[in-house]
Amino acid sequence: MPWPRIATLVGFMLLAWAAPAGATTYCAAPATGCGGGDHPTLAAALTAASGNAGADDVRLGPAGYTDGPWSYSDPTGTNPVTIRGAGFLESQLISGGGGPTLSLNNGNADNVLVRAPAAGVAIDLASGTLSNSQVQVTNNGRGVDASGATIDHVSIVPAGSANPGPHTAVRADQTTVRDSSMSTTNGVEVSNPPVAVRRSIIVTKGHGLESGWSGTAISDSLIVLDDPTAVGVQGICDLSIGTITIDATNLTVTGGGSGVAFRSIGGQGCGGHVAVSSSLVHEVGKTVDCAPGTGTASVAVSYSDADLAGPGKVTGACTGAVDAGNNFFADPLLATPATLQPVPRFDSPLVDAGDPAAPGAAQPTDIAGLPRAVNGRRDVGAFEYGRRPPSLAVASSSGTARTTEPIAFTATTSDPDLGDAVTVGWSFDDGTTATGNESSHAFLTAGTHTATATATDSAGVTTVRAVRVMVTGPSSTPALPDTTKPSLSPLRLSSRKFRAARSGPAVSRAKVGTKVSFALSEASSVRFTVQRQAKRRNGARRWIAIKGSFRFAGKAGANSLRFRGRIGGRKLKPGSYRLTAQATDSARNRSLPSRKTFKTVR
Repeated sequence: MPWPRIATLVGFMLLAWAAPAGATTYCAAPATGCGGGDHPTLAAALTAASGNAGADDVRLGPAGYTDGPWSYSDPTGTNPVTIRGAGFLESQLISGGGGPTLSLNNGNADNVLVRAPAAGVAIDLASGTLSNSQVQVTNNGRGVDASGATIDHVSIVPAGSANPGPHTAVRADQTTVRDSSMSTTNGVEVSNPPVAVRRSIIVTKGHGLESGWSGTAISDSLIVLDDPTAVGVQGICDLSIGTITIDATNLTVTGGGSGVAFRSIGGQGCGGHVAVSSSLVHEVGKTVDCAPGTGTASVAVSYSDADLAGPGKVTGACTGAVDAGNNFFADPLLATPATLQPVPRFDSPLVDAGDPAAPGAAQPTDIAGLPRAVNGRRDVGAFEYGRRPPSLAVASSSGTARTTEPIAFTATTSDPDLGDAVTVGWSFDDGTTATGNESSHAFLTAGTHTATATATDSAGVTTVRAVRVMVTGPSSTPALPDTTKPSLSPLRLSSRKFRAARSGPAVSRAKVGTKVSFALSEASSVRFTVQRQAKRRNGARRWIAIKGSFRFAGKAGANSLRFRGRIGGRKLKPGSYRLTAQATDSARNRSLPSRKTFKTVR
């Protein structure tokens, strides 16, 4: 299946480094300037921190650390340490020795890259938190062995093409995994409850979640079955402990036509049960499979979009009814199918079709961070349709004009909900109206006049903005046609190397992407396009235009906007690009284009 690499599509919520108040910070070279001293190795910095009472930080530099494995233990829980990296993927812990690359007992790691040794474990984490990091797993190895731990905003991936698997992302013992992504053979294996997986993406060739224990829950998550034998959620009961139940809520399970969404396996007089609610099963070979063995096996599905009646969709000897009620099977009408963002459209049958019971405290948002139950009832699947208003900015070609002199009005729109189209209507205070993102209007009377734009998205949600202009009496001499081209300064980017946003508009006020600055000689509509750099067969470079563009209503003088690395409703893949801008004034005179190269990274 053509699923993109997970690391290129799942963003990290990277946090600025800051030591907690009262903590002592120890530097591991090449990091310098720490109050607890600058130490030649990470091991030396950890040793120094262990000798200081209270919580401490160890700061890493932008380097590859290869003198491991490393360990830190605080058996009393009174002297925890947090290892903090220098930036996204800049501080890398790579060990060729045996045992876990990093072992932490009452310790934390933030903003680091940790690579597992051959057939080993990358991180052994007990009573700590791993956050904003990437873990690379080797063949026959595991990413994180977690006990009493939290895994938060972490990407767990194979360590390059030489390590296709088998491997496992997380072995979980009383652990929470949230806002993370996994593209290893197996996702999460539960060794001891309670274990919760929240708002995560799992691309699996084996199983997404496997557990033999009650107290296991997975919610608001996307599972991609990347192999015909892959299983989304698998409950295995092989001990005589009664019936175990795995709760699966608001999942999206998709597989390109193969794999099993939910499987229950019993044995030794034990019953396996998977309770599924408010979930989407889309393009999967089997919806349910039961293998009772010497025990029982059952799967109960409710309030879900899943095929429970088609040939071969429910297999094995399931105890009790698989269809627990309020299910349906329909085209989910996804805005971006066959991607890692299968978001429902405004007209999707998934919208407001989930369990009517209010989501619990463990489900404050969907996988993308949108509130659950936006319209009073949760949607089906991992993604909630946001029903958010479109963004709208309006401008006029001039703040003053003569009566009967046409003024160009421009509306720049976008919609945060994927798949929503936005239309614009204009109303002028003289009673006339117009439609479209660009309109021209002449007022017949002098005074202050208002042009009001209304942006309406596919769900009927609106945003209104207005612009005022001053109109004076007619000129005593006929106006000469404007033939002066606007002047557009060279583009300036606050960062020419950045990560593209995973969703949303091309331009926003959020501090994501890069800030684009430029100056205009007069108010103009500026059109931005993007070209991708490619090589010809002879080695020469060329630029290939990417479909899509966006406009910005520029004013005379300095202008700036925040470009998020998206064009035509899609995220730019990692690579080299060129941003091109061209200004057009109200008389349709065009400036010379201005260009600036940049790179997007994983």
